[in-house]
Amino acid sequence: MRLSELNSKEIIDLNNGERHGTVGQCDLEIDVRSGNIHRIIVPDLKWLGLKKASDRLTIEWSDIETIGKDMVLINSRVELSDVD
Repeated sequence: MRLSELNSKEIIDLNNGERHGTVGQCDLEIDVRSGNIHRIIVPDLKWLGLKKASDRLTIEWSDIETIGKDMVLINSRVELSDVD
């Protein structure tokens, strides 16, 4: 799958149905040698769309249950973490 195909997909938590935005709004941690995505880092968007850099949801690639036509379904084991 190309990154351009992944950009518009919504990130949805399987366990509570919470929407975490789209992949295109996120940062990706990518292995430059293999091109594999290791993590999706979802910023916490605050009022007026301003980002608070310290509050981000980090989704390990292994926490992704499935990638569908319109959505990326994740397992809610992921928690808010501080990322510098």
